[in-house]
Amino acid sequence: MRSVFLLLLVFFRFCCFAESKADSLYFLWQDDTQHDTIRFKYMKKFIWDNYLFSNPDTACVLGYEQLAYAVKRKNISMQSDAYNTIGISWYFRSEFDSALVYYNRGLDLAKSSGQLKSISPLLNNIGTIEQTRGNYNVAIDHYRQSLRIEEYTGNKLGQANCLNNIGIIYYRQQDYPRAKEYYLKAGALYKEIGKDANQAVVLNNLGVMENDQKNYKEALKYNQESYKIRKKNNDLFGMAASLNNMGTCFMDQGQHDSALFYFFETIKVAEKTEDLTAISAAYNNISNIYVEQKRYEDAIRSANLAYDLARKIGAIGEIKNSALSLYNAYSIKGDYKKAFEMHVVFTNVKDSISSEENKDEIIRQEYKSEYEKIAIADSLQSIEEKKLQAAALETEREKNAKRQQFSAFLIIGLIAVLIFAFIIYKRLRITKEQNVIIEQQKYKVSSAYDQLEEKNKEILDSITYAKRIQSAILPSQKLIAENLKDSFVLYQPKDIVAGDFYWIEPIVDTHGRKQVLFAAADCTGHGVPGALVSVICNNALNRAVRECGLIIPGEILNKTREIVIQEFEKSDEEVKDGMDISLVCLAENKILWAGANNPLWIWRSNTKSLEEIKPDKQPIGKYAGNNAFTTHEIAVNNGDILYVFTDGFQDQFGGERGKKFKASSLKELILSVAQLPMKTQKDELKKSIEVWRGNIEQIDDICVFGVKV
Repeated sequence: MRSVFLLLLVFFRFCCFAESKADSLYFLWQDDTQHDTIRFKYMKKFIWDNYLFSNPDTACVLGYEQLAYAVKRKNISMQSDAYNTIGISWYFRSEFDSALVYYNRGLDLAKSSGQLKSISPLLNNIGTIEQTRGNYNVAIDHYRQSLRIEEYTGNKLGQANCLNNIGIIYYRQQDYPRAKEYYLKAGALYKEIGKDANQAVVLNNLGVMENDQKNYKEALKYNQESYKIRKKNNDLFGMAASLNNMGTCFMDQGQHDSALFYFFETIKVAEKTEDLTAISAAYNNISNIYVEQKRYEDAIRSANLAYDLARKIGAIGEIKNSALSLYNAYSIKGDYKKAFEMHVVFTNVKDSISSEENKDEIIRQEYKSEYEKIAIADSLQSIEEKKLQAAALETEREKNAKRQQFSAFLIIGLIAVLIFAFIIYKRLRITKEQNVIIEQQKYKVSSAYDQLEEKNKEILDSITYAKRIQSAILPSQKLIAENLKDSFVLYQPKDIVAGDFYWIEPIVDTHGRKQVLFAAADCTGHGVPGALVSVICNNALNRAVRECGLIIPGEILNKTREIVIQEFEKSDEEVKDGMDISLVCLAENKILWAGANNPLWIWRSNTKSLEEIKPDKQPIGKYAGNNAFTTHEIAVNNGDILYVFTDGFQDQFGGERGKKFKASSLKELILSVAQLPMKTQKDELKKSIEVWRGNIEQIDDICVFGVKV
């Protein structure tokens, strides 16, 4: 049984402030000249921003200090809020029973004082604990109560949190269409209010559901998108969940090495926050893989770790999963007594989770929802009025007895009708005004979108035209074919325009012999900035050869550097851009070569080996301690192949573990294809980097230039 993470959305905030600000908050809390509510607010912010999620033990101690202050001031609203803070601190310590005690104390106080904004988060937080324990009927009842209050008060963030949590319960019951319905409703609200961290949770849950339905490509995409958002926000709890889910996706496809990598990464991240649920789930998944690999002792050890952690925190779902893993491992090993014990645990827990009582209760709540929504809205809106009306009615009954009952009911009925009619009138008027505002906002949004789309089109057209200009400075295929008959160029810009370029220039030496200069160059950056630098560097190369008449590669690079620095020094700002390059001068039976940070590789046809000529460790551009570039004279034979290239190929991330391709792998690849025709070599290189990259985006421009002597 694999373990995945569906994430509940509770009413917590994740913030981080500088230490000086924290000190000032605590100082204001101790300032008795401040108003009570202001001091309480400062203390709450001090706890939440600095301790609640990183150090719940300290948060709990401070919460008791806050509670004592609220009790002393006899402020029920503050007491309720303090109970919630203490409950959350116990929650993050995985002490669910204690958390429930404080949540319920806060809820009782909030209900007694009619504090809707305090009631809703407490209801939702109780639901998260009950859901973790598998008490779905209790959990969904609390979520729906919270949802009705959030709808009444117009809190869209709270609505979306409840919708997501209800979706998780339907997922647990394997009602995927209903789960997706609630997820999408939650996602639409998060998108509307711009909550990307919460959107990451919905992406996570959609990824889990797609994985269950064996849509692995979609599942991995959702989880990767979710992980990127969480890493950006330093959400360690969420990162652990995404890593675990990516591992599960690979595990379900039988890719065990990749799965183990992600599960151990899950444990590393979860240990930072002492997220025992995440650690338990990861160890359980590791155990399942070890069983597949027939590493039964390792499987039992990992499953026992998962089982002990799950029992410690009362996480019923992980107890079920780890019990099943232990049953499978013990059965295969032949320890049938322990296997039977674990099967009993698994069956009991499974029955409690999947009982018809829970399913029936969820369905009952679904049909009951709309009626209760109307009832609670009426109750919350006029609770004080009804108390006064009830008292007045009782007094009227006592005075007039039975003979005046009819008149009293008639008057009350008329008043109720008038109040109801007035409410309807006000609501219609407000709705009409809101519709006008909405239409105005829709028009503004539509106009802004059209303007943005037009700007994007103009920018894209400009960049596309810039590509035509950049293509014009690159050597034509005809020029390459005429001067380097047996060659190939693999050129893949990361964006529409590139910082990499290839270069060729036919020359005649002092003895009238025809020679060819060719190079692969990598300018600073990629995209539009890289393309601008490439135009300057390409022009400098041309001037060094055509205007200055240089043919020795080292001298060409020296002059090119001089021209590039002169061009950039025209700016008022210091510019350190430049390029790395590998430059070859090909003669009849030898080559002259010089390199700036980029090497030359020579495949020797007689030994079938790859020889590397190392470059000077300095760029073409402004650099501390510039030295003259070295020109190497190297003998070559017919059939030898010269390779010049930029670093984009070897630096590309990919593979099962998302690592760099590396220079060593590129050497192995070239050795495996060097005896093939040059065009076939290009095709094989292109195919290999595409397979390696997979779904990971290209990170840099790629340029590989191969020439057979």
